[in-house]
Amino acid sequence: RTLKMNNVKRIRQMDVRVGRAIRYLRRMRDVTQTEIARKLGLGSQMMVSRIERGERALSIGELDGVARLFKVPLGYFVDAAQAKGERPEWGKK
Repeated sequence: RTLKMNNVKRIRQMDVRVGRAIRYLRRMRDVTQTEIARKLGLGSQMMVSRIERGERALSIGELDGVARLFKVPLGYFVDAAQAKGERPEWGKK
């Protein structure tokens, strides 16, 4: 049971880190949450907000769509998910 809880916590932390990376890219590129939702078929701006806060995980297909939208390698988000600390630039803008 403890192992399962640790895995859930670790996955949640990865979702938060990926969400922060998406928020950073979106803000740096002056893209709205509504634009992302529309371009990726995510339903609404609220869904993108939940993703950025780490409250909703992305499927690999959705994450690939985000990577293509922002023209970054998919590995950018893998690095974000595995990062122990927050990248300094993610807290800006």
